[in-house]
Amino acid sequence: MAEKKALLVLADALDLNGSGGALDKLKKKAAVLSHADAAGLKDLAVALGGVCAGASGIEAAFEADAALVIVEGADALAPALEAADRRTLVVVVSASGTAFYGLAVNPKAGIVGRAVNAQDIAVTIATIADPEILILDEVLSVGDAKFRKKSEKKIMEMFDRGVTVLFVSHSLEQVQRLCDRAVLLEKGRVVAEGAVGDVAEQYMQMLN
Repeated sequence: MAEKKALLVLADALDLNGSGGALDKLKKKAAVLSHADAAGLKDLAVALGGVCAGASGIEAAFEADAALVIVEGADALAPALEAADRRTLVVVVSASGTAFYGLAVNPKAGIVGRAVNAQDIAVTIATIADPEILILDEVLSVGDAKFRKKSEKKIMEMFDRGVTVLFVSHSLEQVQRLCDRAVLLEKGRVVAEGAVGDVAEQYMQMLN
């Protein structure tokens, strides 16, 4: 099981201004971003290696070493909070805002009016959920230049902490900038493996 984990709850119909049950538990210790545009967050989370699960499958996903689990629906909030321990970041996305609960969250922050987007949230999740191995599948092919720069900085910080990153990309420039070893695939077949400079050279020869 990953040492630090993240749970992403996508629940558009959930009203964070409401009350009762799991929602009261969430709001008691959550920081809420009232101006968060989370459009596209699920795709970004999947690109970060997120595993989609049903509300009843959260613990099983974590036991299978998932560092980021994605669940959908307002009814997933209670199971998500139940599955979270002190090493878990829970991010709840609804039409009324985005709440951060658990790991590395200051509950005294309350409601924060700063505008953020899905890219900002994804970077936060990737930074806090600190797995031994992180799979990034074309994650830097989405978003703007600011997002890519911020993401690359976070990736380098993960390297410094000893995290192994499997970086999947069609961008030779990004691979050369971020990686020290590379594997070149063609139609699902390994055609080269080794130092990133050597593999990059072979890739360029294939293109010419």
